[in-house]
Amino acid sequence: MRKFFTFLLLASSFYACQRQCLPQDLAKRFTQKNAWLVSGSAQELKSLIHPDLRYTHSNCWTEEMDEFLSKPEEKGLLYKSIEVDSAAYLMVDRTGLVRGNGTFNINHKGKDLSIHLCFTETYVCQDGQWMLFARHAAKL
Repeated sequence: MRKFFTFLLLASSFYACQRQCLPQDLAKRFTQKNAWLVSGSAQELKSLIHPDLRYTHSNCWTEEMDEFLSKPEEKGLLYKSIEVDSAAYLMVDRTGLVRGNGTFNINHKGKDLSIHLCFTETYVCQDGQWMLFARHAAKL
């Protein structure tokens, strides 16, 4: 009986480590991330950021997790709105890609800008959640 419970415990912990991330959850996380960028909600953003994040802006400025989560006024970048024109989602194993384009209305160091970008974001499935691992954007 003890062997049975040991097996059951091992099997359930293996299953817990392999929880799947669903395609519809990838789209939801992407949308949440954009809303939290606009609202400046660093605590909420932290819940979907992988510790090894590399977030590259269209001017090639790359932020790691700590800088990405710093207060918008400290780094001089405020997101006023994000209007996504299109987004395509692709999953392979435990990796998800979001490719698309949109208009990012920001205030950068006191100057209002409206930038039309294409972007690619890479998410990894960790503990049943999509975590933003990398992002790259370019001006259109």
